[in-house]
Amino acid sequence: MTASAPEHGISNRLVTVAAVTLAVLAVVGALSVGRQFFIPIALALFFNTLLRPLVRRLERFRLPTPAAAAVVVLVLLGTVGVTGTILAGPAEAWMQDAPTRLRSVQDRVRRIWRPVQRVTAAAGELGRTATQPDGTKPAIVAAPPSPMLEGFFGTTATVVAGLVEVILLLYLLLASGSLFLERLLAIIPKRVDQRKAVEIAAEVEDAVSHYLGITTVINIGQGLVVGAVLWALGMPDPGLWAALTIFLEFIPYLGGAVLVALLSVSALGSFPTIGEAALIPAAYLVITTLQNNIVSPLLYGKRLKLNAVAVLVAVIFWGSLWGILGALLAVPMLASAKIMCDHIEALAPLGKFLES
Repeated sequence: MTASAPEHGISNRLVTVAAVTLAVLAVVGALSVGRQFFIPIALALFFNTLLRPLVRRLERFRLPTPAAAAVVVLVLLGTVGVTGTILAGPAEAWMQDAPTRLRSVQDRVRRIWRPVQRVTAAAGELGRTATQPDGTKPAIVAAPPSPMLEGFFGTTATVVAGLVEVILLLYLLLASGSLFLERLLAIIPKRVDQRKAVEIAAEVEDAVSHYLGITTVINIGQGLVVGAVLWALGMPDPGLWAALTIFLEFIPYLGGAVLVALLSVSALGSFPTIGEAALIPAAYLVITTLQNNIVSPLLYGKRLKLNAVAVLVAVIFWGSLWGILGALLAVPMLASAKIMCDHIEALAPLGKFLES
């Protein structure tokens, strides 16, 4: 007997879902295994989108595209170099003082936690009986290191090689102008599809560059305010905290959470009382709350409104896949995916879901 039409349709849908699931898993696996290959390309595309408008402005002064690209890349490297030189001293001093501050924090936490330990002493007595049949205590297995931390900390040679790859790819992308996009469009057979691809590419570049530009301005302003307030409160190394604010605020939600944790630990080791130490993370939370609810809505307007849950999931996903660099790239990649979904009819429901 032959299967009925409804059963045949359900079978086809199941096969399609299974094929799509396997394809997604294969892509995720490839991105994870080939992270050293994909991360420099993603970073180069990221900076290409951010810096392309600057190259265009230099071209208006009749500067050749390769020369304009060289100027932009050199200015970028100079800015990063100067900033790194300025912050190297405070960062090194903070790292040297970190063990002493951590010991101070541990002593203070022990004093706070001592009453709780007394209350839970009975639980310790019960724990002594939780032994294995041979009378020995269960072995404690150390937790594996976080993939995000593994992605962030690497050998010097790997980091330098990755930076060189990013710089070379970025220059070539900027120097090629629209040639790279034209070559990609030549692969697409239909003229209608080519037109749609041009629209998607233009909108992605405009939206992502607009988002990154405004985010950079907001983060710099917030970093300056945070540094000034921490300096007024007597927090050591306010310039270092300002720079960390500028950098970590590019990672939605998780960046702010990491900064609050770092400020809390550092403040506990720097101030004599818990009340004074608590003012430091509290001040940052007040500043970032005002920024998120007043400054950002005014500057961003109605462009590129993304679902907050989707943003957090994207940050966690790319952060676990590519480390801190993946978390930095999560929002631009999510925005690009949303714009692509908006232009492709079959993916329109997904694009609607990604909206705020």
